[in-house]
Amino acid sequence: AARVRGEALVVEGSPRALSGRVDTASDHRLAMAFAVLGTASGARIRLSETASVATSYPEFFHDLARVRGRARHRD
Repeated sequence: AARVRGEALVVEGSPRALSGRVDTASDHRLAMAFAVLGTASGARIRLSETASVATSYPEFFHDLARVRGRARHRD
């Protein structure tokens, strides 16, 4: 479950694997946040787009793949 509390986004975990399509609304922050969330074990997160990430961090997906130790980027 997720909710907004003031300026914060509060996300509570679940024992279920995360899956689904996320509409990023072309917001680079949402795209990056959910891309990181998609690295959780068993997660199957699909982003509506990833081009917005270039706004603030053009190498984000390259670096995320490097941190994870493998290449994984699909639009």
